[in-house]
Amino acid sequence: MQLPFWYCISTSPLIAGKPYEFEISGYTVQPGKTTVAELSEAGFSFSDFSSNYKEIYDVNTMVASKTKYQLVSLLKEGKLLADITIINESSSSKPLLNCLISEVTFNLKKPYDDLDKVNLKGISLTDLTPDKMSEAMGKKGTAADYKSYSDTSPTGTSYTWSKGKYAVEIVISTDGNLMSIKSNYNK
Repeated sequence: MQLPFWYCISTSPLIAGKPYEFEISGYTVQPGKTTVAELSEAGFSFSDFSSNYKEIYDVNTMVASKTKYQLVSLLKEGKLLADITIINESSSSKPLLNCLISEVTFNLKKPYDDLDKVNLKGISLTDLTPDKMSEAMGKKGTAADYKSYSDTSPTGTSYTWSKGKYAVEIVISTDGNLMSIKSNYNK
């Protein structure tokens, strides 16, 4: 059976975009493509801040359909490397191993290990600026005022680059420092 013309266009990488990937601890993580199983096989584990990273998630645990786990800590050898969001997009439950990484986030208020070894589009996070990102992306990011949920939190500017289902956002504080960066996949 031949697929309708509109189907071919809507799934084209030119329309759908491609992930903005991070290189973390020598491994490339692509939101919307990388699975928990792939990270687990590469030696990563998953936890959360509430257990001070001592309780590691059992990756064989069944995950309900259409479920999203946010602020999961990505660890390797006990080191906090990033925060991720894990999703089960399917309409049935499945093991956590088979779920996708939908977002990788770095909130620079947290004490991530090896942050100087993280790269996005070949740029180290320690050197990341809106101008360098714009150059790497081939276009300027969309800028917007940034205000956190708290009145005492710093303000700044959010810069977003997106294509299809994928986006990357950096937040620069009013004093010029990188506050956060995230790459995500939105179905």
